[in-house]
Amino acid sequence: MKKLLAFLLSVFCFMPAVLCQADSYLDDTILDMLRVVEDPDGFTNVRASASTEGKIVRRVTSGSVVVINPASKGSWAEIFQEDTTSAKQYIHTSRLRKVDQWKRLEIGDKAQKTSATLKRDGLEMRVSSKPFLAGEHKISRNKEGILSVDGMEPWGCDGTMPRNTLLLGVTLNGAAVKIPVEATRNLYEPNFETLAILTPSTADKQCLVIMQNSDGAGGYCIIWAFVNGAHAGRAVFTPF
Repeated sequence: MKKLLAFLLSVFCFMPAVLCQADSYLDDTILDMLRVVEDPDGFTNVRASASTEGKIVRRVTSGSVVVINPASKGSWAEIFQEDTTSAKQYIHTSRLRKVDQWKRLEIGDKAQKTSATLKRDGLEMRVSSKPFLAGEHKISRNKEGILSVDGMEPWGCDGTMPRNTLLLGVTLNGAAVKIPVEATRNLYEPNFETLAILTPSTADKQCLVIMQNSDGAGGYCIIWAFVNGAHAGRAVFTPF
């Protein structure tokens, strides 16, 4: 009898974790590709080849987020870029921190249709949308027929005109946080139920805000980084 009770107790204790995992939109594939830049100098170099002799093509600040190629091996990680036609770029893995063990807060509510809000440690993230109005943008197509909105290929649309523009609002302890235009530029078709926050300690000090959006075909993942409540960059990629 005691063994049966112990078994039943273990099952009931395990059920919340199973349900949480089943309801989660953040699978291991995505988490394994995310890295946060950490460098005592406050920034790290991005190079054109996997070597300290490689040309420095740019610098990224500590606290920013990057997405690495999961096939990367050794001491250098290839990082994915929004412009998939760009030349390969690399960061030394000693400057990259994994986030798979960070604390997680998710909406996980499929009833979220027009907006979603997450609050943690005084930080409030609200994502909403507004109808896309083509007349307010420069629309074009190249010779291959690829759609361009204001000179950029829109995320979330598989060759079709965007329907909904993504909006991001953030407050810290009730005060509005300035969000630069580039944080939400060319992002469309938000799926509000996928909104999630990852933090190593408290969200007001450091966190990643994640969404997986699409119009049903043009799926993408957007990750915003915040440090001390301030926007510290974004990364966008297709995880599928």
